[in-house]
Amino acid sequence: MQYQVLNDRLLSGGRAVPFVPTPNQGGRIEPALIVVHFTADHLDPKDSVNWFAQKKSKVSAHIVLGRDGEITQMVDFDRRAFHCDPSEWNGRRGVNGFSIGIEVDNPGALRMRGKDGAAWFGTLFDREQYELVEHKSDKYGHALWMPYTEAQLDALRGIIQALLRAYPSIIDIRGHDEICVPAKRKNDPGPLMDMDGLRTLLDGRAPDDVKDVTKAQKWLVALGYEPGDIDGQISVRTRSALRIFQEQNGLLITGNLDTATWQLLSDGTGKRMPTGNREAAPAQQVGAEFVAKRTSEGTFVTTVVEAAADPTPALPVDPLSALDTADKAIAHAEKGKAVVDRSTGILDWLIAYLQTPQGLRVALTLTACIVVWLAVHHRERFARLLRLGKPA
Repeated sequence: MQYQVLNDRLLSGGRAVPFVPTPNQGGRIEPALIVVHFTADHLDPKDSVNWFAQKKSKVSAHIVLGRDGEITQMVDFDRRAFHCDPSEWNGRRGVNGFSIGIEVDNPGALRMRGKDGAAWFGTLFDREQYELVEHKSDKYGHALWMPYTEAQLDALRGIIQALLRAYPSIIDIRGHDEICVPAKRKNDPGPLMDMDGLRTLLDGRAPDDVKDVTKAQKWLVALGYEPGDIDGQISVRTRSALRIFQEQNGLLITGNLDTATWQLLSDGTGKRMPTGNREAAPAQQVGAEFVAKRTSEGTFVTTVVEAAADPTPALPVDPLSALDTADKAIAHAEKGKAVVDRSTGILDWLIAYLQTPQGLRVALTLTACIVVWLAVHHRERFARLLRLGKPA
């Protein structure tokens, strides 16, 4: 079956797979990682779909994959699903914020009970019928495991390949047990899922070295680009800065720290970020030229040279300080917007609720309670008002 991703939805054979939305999802993400899970429930993908669709479950995944290859999508691929936190990958915490979660239908580890395997939810699975495999290791302990079906594995590989084509930002594939915090908290997708085999689909993509990313971020800042925090992580802002740098230097625009991009950054020959005209340029840059020089340690030092067109000396600007100030301003603005959005949402809900029969009853009851409370605690004032209102 041929899979593809269009507008963050999965298509199979040119048609969108069934989509069952879940309330348990967050804002937009840029995926860097695919996380594989097993559902640890009965052999019916609808169990997990129905559970994820309930707000009280507080969990979700982007894809649920049945034993016959049946696929259900529950979250758009560019939005956060709640499938694997607390977790850590490549030094980054909060993996839900940059990963796509795929749940593969499987009961998980089975306790040996005679010739059968007992799931955590009490169901017994016949050892011969399901071809259960006994496995013993320090990582997974001693248990029986149900093999994944060929239909599941074929669909899983197809989905991963479609995701890799759609999102160049994805650079790794991990099992839940490889990223959970603390370690050994989870055991999915288990020993029968060939994670190394799935990672061969990456075709050379690999997580960037944190030290190299840190250097690249510093070089981008020195050249006038804005990669966000200097933290050694290819975040959304760093990827955006890389895309702009690649576009300005005639490179293939990937947003990744590829060989050509690294070469231009490391040897100091990359073009600076254009500053635009005098009206668009920051006040500190008007009449000054910023020159980035590399030190023996491989870092940049930014100096200011007065331009002949404007003899007024320009103040030196520390790019990192300026970027930090901008980050704080953006954070305050986003926080203020979030508060306004929440307040507006609560007000809209309250207005809509008061228009219902139940809401009207609640409003009348509250009004009556307030009147009684005022009457009890302010009897003298009410009595005085009543006396004033009587005719002389």
